[in-house]
Amino acid sequence: MTSTLPRTFCEAFQQTAARQAGLVALRTVGGTRSLLWSEYADRVRALAQGLTALGVRRGDTVALMLRNRPEFHLADTAVLHLGAIPFSLYNTSSPQQVAHLLTDSRARLVITEECFLPVLNPYVSALLVPDPDALTAFGARHGLDGKPGELCRHPAVLAAIETGLAAANSVLSRPEQVRAHTVITDTWQPGSDYVTHTRKTRRTPIHQHYATQIEAMYTHHTEHTATANAGTGTGTR
Repeated sequence: MTSTLPRTFCEAFQQTAARQAGLVALRTVGGTRSLLWSEYADRVRALAQGLTALGVRRGDTVALMLRNRPEFHLADTAVLHLGAIPFSLYNTSSPQQVAHLLTDSRARLVITEECFLPVLNPYVSALLVPDPDALTAFGARHGLDGKPGELCRHPAVLAAIETGLAAANSVLSRPEQVRAHTVITDTWQPGSDYVTHTRKTRRTPIHQHYATQIEAMYTHHTEHTATANAGTGTGTR
């Protein structure tokens, strides 16, 4: 009996899934999660139906901004089954780089995770975490009492932060400027849930813990922009 060679990637995928239905197709590092080929094919079919319902068609481009997880392969394969073109966005890309790639590729859809939503928003926002030692020194110079968390809410401190932010924005290009910010009264110490020992921020736990504040920055900025445009007789979409 001779087998028919697959003519396309999708045909090869379906043949493999049927032939090796009970074997593991995808497995996470350490084996904490795994998918059989039959499960892989079922998930791809369901995702392809969902993407079709969202308007993805043959020839469309679909961006994927996901970490190294099984869902990346599920989404990637589902997009290919529709004759669409998947492409990856680097997780370390800046909002400006992401915006350029999405515009240049004319992506119809982005498949991503919640932790990357701030990068996909159309402007830069910032959670500002003042250094507690700097706050204490500022308070001593200006005769202000209180702990660092209390000083963060003092009008004089907030005014100084606004001045510093304006100075930083003045040397940045317009797309790089911080359009909205929130001052955080918590202290982020190296080695904590939010900052590594080498002082790199931990994006996922930060977004999970401060999701309400992050969303509020974008909501407030959008409402403010719409109000300003209404006052000048222009509109936004």
